[in-house]
Amino acid sequence: MYFIDKSGRAIIPKKRIQAPLRPNDELGNSTYVSYTIINDHHIKEISKYDKVDTTYSLNFDKIPPQKAIFEKFVNNKKEISFEREWYTGDIWDKLDPDFVILKEDKKYGVWSLLEEKYILSLEFDKIQNFTSYLSLEKNGLSTFYPNIGTEPKYQKLEPYIEYFARFETPNGKKGWVDRKGKEYFEQ
Repeated sequence: MYFIDKSGRAIIPKKRIQAPLRPNDELGNSTYVSYTIINDHHIKEISKYDKVDTTYSLNFDKIPPQKAIFEKFVNNKKEISFEREWYTGDIWDKLDPDFVILKEDKKYGVWSLLEEKYILSLEFDKIQNFTSYLSLEKNGLSTFYPNIGTEPKYQKLEPYIEYFARFETPNGKKGWVDRKGKEYFEQ
């Protein structure tokens, strides 16, 4: 819940204010969130709260930090909808649906709309989504976030096939890396 100033913008308190009833609680209350990228500098958020016998909606406008522009959400689209805190499955295990990929001066990063902070700073040459992880590229090297980490270290890194991804290090060593980041080098 936010307060609105005279111009209709959300006033973000230092401490997050909770909705009157906790979403998705044992009484059957649910929160459905929908984000839509309207243009490079504007996301419309619609939060719909369902509680027993009552439904109400709140609309918010989100703007990117500094000079960054909104690129896409972690589902590779310009809009995303989900039920708050009840999302399950591969796509939401590691990547929060509140994450949006930003771009500024040919550099990419990830911003949390919910927490209003950078998850990954604007330092990557490319960010690509692979459903449950992001491929990060910087200075010709790659990594998978969050599986391997945020610091690119592979010259070549192929998408996962089941549990393993093929890689090659800058010094030519080849092998496989699992979804927890453990490396297995070829002999």
